[in-house]
Amino acid sequence: TGLPPLPTIDLAVNYRDGFTTGRFANGTTAGTAIADLAVTGSGSAGAVLELIAAGGLTLDGTVLKLAATLDADAMPYNGFTVRATSPEGLASATASDEYYVDGAAPVFACDWNGSNGATTATDDAKGATPTFTGCVLSTSSPIEGTASLLMNAGGSRVTWPDSDDWWLQGMFTILCKANISTLANPAVLMAHWNSGANQRAWQLLISALGEVQFQSTPNGQSGSIVTIGSGAGAYTAGATREFMVTRDAHNVVRVFLDGTMVAKGTVTGAIRNSTAGLTIGNTANGAVAATGKIDHTKVWKGWPFCATDSGYTVT
Repeated sequence: TGLPPLPTIDLAVNYRDGFTTGRFANGTTAGTAIADLAVTGSGSAGAVLELIAAGGLTLDGTVLKLAATLDADAMPYNGFTVRATSPEGLASATASDEYYVDGAAPVFACDWNGSNGATTATDDAKGATPTFTGCVLSTSSPIEGTASLLMNAGGSRVTWPDSDDWWLQGMFTILCKANISTLANPAVLMAHWNSGANQRAWQLLISALGEVQFQSTPNGQSGSIVTIGSGAGAYTAGATREFMVTRDAHNVVRVFLDGTMVAKGTVTGAIRNSTAGLTIGNTANGAVAATGKIDHTKVWKGWPFCATDSGYTVT
């Protein structure tokens, strides 16, 4: 007689192409590695990727405790299926559409390390270089690393060349750390936005009242701007904090401050593909400058670092 089939469970998974290793998790908690794991399969949306473990796989309803190394080009689409198979059985197995791969490569990453007073920086994700306007790197009490971007009032900003990488069509994560010294006016931290040329797309900012906000628009028009923001006083001038915005597979946008969710809303469809470039510390037309320090700026497409209201732990 033939052997009985191994127990299996199918999980819908989303991830961003371009990483080499990742842990399957629910968007917030890293999966636990399992030894002797084999990975087979390839293809496109709707394909099945087989994950075969020599030991038992445990699913607690929220976290698939499993790790794997994937070919960066093997599964370049969202919406494929992971089929976990184990000869030891699957404990408390529950299928879910809330699983993402942790470890996606950012499309933009700059940590602003350099010499004091320098006006050069590099995007570690693609090697691009920006234009500095009225700001410099500072090695005096950096937020992290050897230096931070020091922003001044007025039209100061750093502008990276335009790229489709800033076009947020689906899931995404925007991240930075900042210490804004004054909130006499709104302070833009990161933006793909030019209000003067009607090329608004998205921006992460702090209002003059200390509200942490994410604004976006599908068409660049001021009348279509969607603002998802915290209450007044969420941010206090002079504090070093981590800011993050994510959108998950269900179009839920969450705004986090030091890992705690401070705002939540829904943004459906693609955000405008602006020609404004990516601007740090201001909008592209220099309208809303931040004053203070900004560091650890990153953007991911196709991957929400945190897809739960409970937030995450800052490391």
